[in-house]
Amino acid sequence: MDQSVLVKILEKFREENVGNHIDYLLPGYQAQKLIGYQSMRQDLILCRNALLKLYKINLDVVTSSCLYYTFIAFYGKCFTDASKCIAKMSLNLQKFFTK
Repeated sequence: MDQSVLVKILEKFREENVGNHIDYLLPGYQAQKLIGYQSMRQDLILCRNALLKLYKINLDVVTSSCLYYTFIAFYGKCFTDASKCIAKMSLNLQKFFTK
């Protein structure tokens, strides 16, 4: 990438930043991992919210089954090995259950 393009991008960051966030540039391979992990974070937040709603007492069968399937689908997605996705969670059960 041309140096002048990077300078223009950084100048635009400085102009638009009002002090409530941090702007940074990452190389492509690191940016893809960051995007992947952020996507997993959002999926897990959705899973948590679906489970919290499932614990409510007055849910009809359709709503509760939709929330259950939402949890299963999004939770499973975090651990699926996708060929195009760089980031993937792994769960080491042996380490989890041993002291």
